Amino acid sequence: MTNQDLETLENFELWLRSQQPTTVVGKSATTCGCPLANWGKSVLGGQTFVDGGELWAESSQGTVSFYLSEMCALFVQKVDGFIASDITASEAIEILQECRWEIAATTLGVE
Repeated sequence: MTNQDLETLENFELWLRSQQPTTVVGKSATTCGCPLANWGKSVLGGQTFVDGGELWAESSQGTVSFYLSEMCALFVQKVDGFIASDITASEAIEILQECRWEIAATTLGVE
């Protein structure tokens, strides 16, 4: 995983699309169980959590952190808008798409 992975979230989306649509890929309002943390866990192995604008992972090299891009931060904000509940792959893909549209609209100055 690289900061580039967290910039575009393309590999995150590929991971989501590799799951069955109804597969629970995370839980809202949790640092260790959110979809991004679970994706990080699948890529890096070991405990992973999202907190304070960063994704933290414990690996064989120790604890590493990755800065969350604007896209990641918006995704986490939208996921955490749910009352603690399971998030399926299809829901996460839908939220990710909303984030892309919002960022594109902001970039283009569209409200």
